[in-house]
Amino acid sequence: MRLDSAAVHVPSSEPTRPARTDAEERACAQRVRAGDKDAFERLYRAYYRRLVGFVFTYLHSEPIAEELVQDVFLAVWRERERWELRTTVRAYLFQSARNAALNHLRHEGVSQSALENAAADGRALAMGERPAALDVQQEADELATVAQAAIAKLPPRCRMAFTLCRAHGLTYAETAQVMGVSERTVKMQMARALLALRAGLARWLP
Repeated sequence: MRLDSAAVHVPSSEPTRPARTDAEERACAQRVRAGDKDAFERLYRAYYRRLVGFVFTYLHSEPIAEELVQDVFLAVWRERERWELRTTVRAYLFQSARNAALNHLRHEGVSQSALENAAADGRALAMGERPAALDVQQEADELATVAQAAIAKLPPRCRMAFTLCRAHGLTYAETAQVMGVSERTVKMQMARALLALRAGLARWLP
């Protein structure tokens, strides 16, 4: 499903925009509720690719991930007048995307263990810009491979917390909202993840 072009036009090639402050995003959400198409398009551009990448970690299918994220935004636009935020825009969208992914998997008859193992396998880990020098490039590539392998070995909830906090930049409170757990649980999972990663990457650390 694609967003209704009669309702709002969103260029498919539009790059991800820099993150705005929570206050700016709440103001944008208020304009969306009032029917401002430009505000909706800005929100779409800012989060579409990030949400597709996040949903992909569950489904491992980019076309399905794109369709589900389209549906999330379509629901926001259709229900805009009743859109009430009890958290940040970022947390709302990631939680909606996660729910859409899990609902799709349940509809497909995927087991609960598979649902847990599908979550946040580290593909979205941001390793920074690629260095120009070949030897530095090779070292960076090796480090990225080792880091992804270390992340893949984390328990599912640790991977989820780490990916949301470090790869997508959510706060602990927002991550707790998306995962449906307490903020204390997120902090504990992050501590476990960082300890495990430090051990796995010991030879790369000072």
